[in-house]
Amino acid sequence: MKIYKKIFFAIFIFFLELSSSFLLKAGEEIVHIPSMVRKGEAYLIAINSIEKPEAYLGTKKLTPVKMKSGYAFFIAVDLDDSRKKEIFRILSGETEKIYPLVFYDFKSRIRELYIPVTKNKFVGKSKEKEASNQEVSEKRKIFSESLYFKESFALPIKNIDPKEYFFGDKRNLYQNNKKIAVYFHRGVDFAMPKGTPVYASNDGKILLAGNQFHRGNMVLIHHGGEIFTEYLHLEKVLAKEGQWVKKGDLIGKVGNTGVSTGHHLHWSFIIGGIWVNPFSWTNIKVMF
Repeated sequence: MKIYKKIFFAIFIFFLELSSSFLLKAGEEIVHIPSMVRKGEAYLIAINSIEKPEAYLGTKKLTPVKMKSGYAFFIAVDLDDSRKKEIFRILSGETEKIYPLVFYDFKSRIRELYIPVTKNKFVGKSKEKEASNQEVSEKRKIFSESLYFKESFALPIKNIDPKEYFFGDKRNLYQNNKKIAVYFHRGVDFAMPKGTPVYASNDGKILLAGNQFHRGNMVLIHHGGEIFTEYLHLEKVLAKEGQWVKKGDLIGKVGNTGVSTGHHLHWSFIIGGIWVNPFSWTNIKVMF
């Protein structure tokens, strides 16, 4: 095994679903490593190290981002990840630390969704959908070594109760009264009147701002590292590609564009290509 000549000071990890505040303490090695990991959630591992450490979830190498006092890794677990358990490893200096993790399922509601005849053109394969998927996918691969935000994320719609909305529904999709798909809904839908203002959830850079076929009019914001938020089915896009935005900036208005059964905002949170529960990011207090 390769030996890394660097100093390992301290490590902590926390479940982003909980409202928490964490600071590294001098000489503290392990604060918390959960043994149970819920699918559809994200976890942060911060390492107080002078040099860049390495971390793996199974065979997947995680990409670190720079923090004020070291580095951070993000673990994101997909809703339909088939694994029951996995090994998390950290390599720093001459030390390798191994932590067994047990995965457990996300509790999902089951919903029936019927595609209106007027939206049929968005369903199934097409050159337009393929081109859109490729463009959006390439933008989601962009990476920065630093994070652009320093506080919790905000809901993209103001004056609403998050308890009334859900992430990770298991959906039965129907077209012409025939079931055509069963899938996890990897986002949150906010049913709102047409034209309701939509705001940036946190600081970041606009990577996409315009029509993306089945996604409708959308905005994609990069928040640094491998972290992104998406805002779909907008009536109007009020941001420009390349624009830097602050948390709470107006970026669009609720609409019914793309594959949509009514006026609403689809809001999603992506880490390293994996969609996770965005609500878990709205109640944390972390000093980056």
